[in-house]
Amino acid sequence: MERAKAMAIKRAIATQQEGGIRETDLQLAFNAEYVENDIFPTTDITEDWLKLIDYDPENVVKIAPIRTGNEAARHLSGVI
Repeated sequence: MERAKAMAIKRAIATQQEGGIRETDLQLAFNAEYVENDIFPTTDITEDWLKLIDYDPENVVKIAPIRTGNEAARHLSGVI
């Protein structure tokens, strides 16, 4: 919405017309956000994702998924 609002303000200043946020402003803002955030790796290689979040892969020992309480209890129930 912030980007669409900025686009609407720029358009209003350029055309000297009031009109608020239009559908085209929303579409352009959505497309700009999508292109700007299209930086995610297309693979599931851990090193690529760590580099994306500015972690040096050499300093990471282990990566594990977060489990909910029920999943963790079931997982630990078989451990002696």
